[in-house]
Amino acid sequence: MKSVRVYPKELENDKKFIYATLNSASGGRLSDVDPRNELQCDAFVLGESTDITTGEVRNLLALKIRGEGIVYTVSNTFITRFLDCVDTLETLDFKFRVPHDKNKAGREYISFELIYEVE
Repeated sequence: MKSVRVYPKELENDKKFIYATLNSASGGRLSDVDPRNELQCDAFVLGESTDITTGEVRNLLALKIRGEGIVYTVSNTFITRFLDCVDTLETLDFKFRVPHDKNKAGREYISFELIYEVE
């Protein structure tokens, strides 16, 4: 497993943090988190994983969620939207939800929803 991006930046040279985050035995699946929960991420590692059967290289996002521990996803939809939000806000100081939906073919997927209350 190769790390591609680490946040916060202070941890990008912390090899133990990166390894432990990408390989946590106690980590869960992001898709198993209740879509109504408000989540806050303290750190993340984006890695590349190669499927040993097909040889396909996939992105794997490991999130350290406050109060939940480490969760993983390979959902391109979630990864793209989450990273877009981080890049736009330039911080992890935000809350979000993980809504579940189905595509036209009936396949379930997860997405990213920024929690923002307009006053």
